Amino acid sequence: MSETEVKEVVDLEEQKNAANKDAEAPEATHLKNDAEDLGAPVVKPTDANPDATKKVSKASDQVNKDANDGSLPNDQKPSAKAEEVETEEDVMSEASIDSIDLTDDVKALVSSDADLSEEFKDKAATIFEAAVKTRIKEQTKILEAQFDEKLVSETETVKEAMVEKVDSYLNYVVEEWMKENELAVERGIRTEIAEDFITGLKGLFKEHYIDVPEEKYNVLDDLTSQVKDLESKLNEQIEKNVNLSKDASELQRASLVVSVSED
Repeated sequence: MSETEVKEVVDLEEQKNAANKDAEAPEATHLKNDAEDLGAPVVKPTDANPDATKKVSKASDQVNKDANDGSLPNDQKPSAKAEEVETEEDVMSEASIDSIDLTDDVKALVSSDADLSEEFKDKAATIFEAAVKTRIKEQTKILEAQFDEKLVSETETVKEAMVEKVDSYLNYVVEEWMKENELAVERGIRTEIAEDFITGLKGLFKEHYIDVPEEKYNVLDDLTSQVKDLESKLNEQIEKNVNLSKDASELQRASLVVSVSED
């Protein structure tokens, strides 16, 4: 860029600043929705904008007041906290970018030209620094958006893979447990059927007025009692087997989670 072009850019910036200062009505803002105009832009890191500071302070006080009063619905409070964290991160990122000082670099670029005045060099440095910082912020937002998109995609991929592995593992555990306890399950079913049969047989005798000697009733009662005792012991053994299988399943599940995490 030639000296004449640089001077034209500087003069154009001065005319814009003068027009902004002399305007009686506030400049129309391009902000949308509920965004609030915080005043003129700050082009130097050392510059301050009192109006913007006051507005930001008022907005922060209002947010804190609403949070303390519990005016937000319960289902929106987590999202509000998340937005507040994101806003703080954006402010910190912009503050770190604004703290970049390129004055020495710009002076090094124009120091070889003795025809340029110090005032011109300062203005050129200000414009160059503002343009560089704006470009950095734009690229930072693009990179952050790409990172967030990739993070969501990778998270979903890992989640789907883990769900598939856990499902297949649980199916395997159920199949193995059925194989190991097939005999116990079969005996339990048979015992339940025999008990129901004996109970139904006693009821059938009573309904049809069939006299059964008292000692025979005692035999049936004894058989029923024995069946119940055997069933109780069988249930205890099955419960022990289930607990052992459960412990083994928990160990295998923990091992699977560790292997998935390492992948």
